[in-house]
Amino acid sequence: MTTCFTTQSYARCLLVILATVVLSSPVKAQLSNDLYLATVPVTDHSPGALRIAVRDGLGQVFVKLSGSEETLTLPEVREALSRSNDFLQQYQYRRTEDGELQVAVHYDSRSVLSRMTEARAPLWTGPRPGVLVWVVMDSNGDRIDGGRQDADPVRSAIALAFAERAIPVQFPLYDLTDSLQLDLHDLWVQDQLPIYRASERYDAQHVLVLRLTPGVAGEWQGDWLYLENNGSGQRSFYGADLASLANSGVALAAEKMAARYAVRPTGLGAESVYVQVAGLSTYPEYRTVLDSLQELKLVSRVHLSEYREQVAVFALQAQVAVPELDRMIQLETGLEVVDEAAADNISLQYRWP
Repeated sequence: MTTCFTTQSYARCLLVILATVVLSSPVKAQLSNDLYLATVPVTDHSPGALRIAVRDGLGQVFVKLSGSEETLTLPEVREALSRSNDFLQQYQYRRTEDGELQVAVHYDSRSVLSRMTEARAPLWTGPRPGVLVWVVMDSNGDRIDGGRQDADPVRSAIALAFAERAIPVQFPLYDLTDSLQLDLHDLWVQDQLPIYRASERYDAQHVLVLRLTPGVAGEWQGDWLYLENNGSGQRSFYGADLASLANSGVALAAEKMAARYAVRPTGLGAESVYVQVAGLSTYPEYRTVLDSLQELKLVSRVHLSEYREQVAVFALQAQVAVPELDRMIQLETGLEVVDEAAADNISLQYRWP
């Protein structure tokens, strides 16, 4: 069991816990422990090295929150990176087991969210579905699955890359059940149908497949395949850095998932939206719904507008369009959509499950 006794050890413990959990736990939607934390290597304790680390870490946080590296090209985000100390909340130095000096940087969530709202950057702040990652390697002409000890460094690099993006990840067991449903040839040619079938036992909505070949000079060549119900994507990689290989696959999955789950602020002032929720027969049910709505990002104010016959109408001040607010509410509150005609002032209708 990993225990974090000091603030200095927090960042390391976070990544160790995540990397341990993802190797064995079912793939489930999770809310990141800290979307506003970045861990960055530094050469020394100098102010200059810290300044660079704070800037690079803020870039990591922007990418983590949006799901896409394209966010870093937005003018408002680039301006924020130029004065990254304004977003700094606290930092702690630490050394890894191999002696590398790192700094864990925490950023002010309100300041970061405000800047991303101004930039109209996508925001992915709700629970994040996990990703199941299959790995097949060609080693000396022999294809091996990702459950072998040979693949340990690859799995570790992938787990760390997912942890840094705050996305849950799991690797298959590669046991007899898996081998009966999916052979190495299916993985190597990235045959989607048997991969889907073999992934069902893990209850995974998002699947990533890596076909990997080590080169003669120590470089790596890989082909990533991303699969989910609404589509797929592919990306190839060639280089000597195993961490970059892992990051390329994680970036592919994150961008595809953010396109589905992230919401984009309107960039305008907050607008009033009326949300009706039926089936609230007790005060605890009402309180649960109210708290859930108040916790939504880009929703600045929520209050009860009307209540009658177990139906509550909430007035929300939201900085997202109604369709995206609907998506946030469905993903983050568990309320069920009601597809019926509503009163003129009601924008969205739900029912307590």
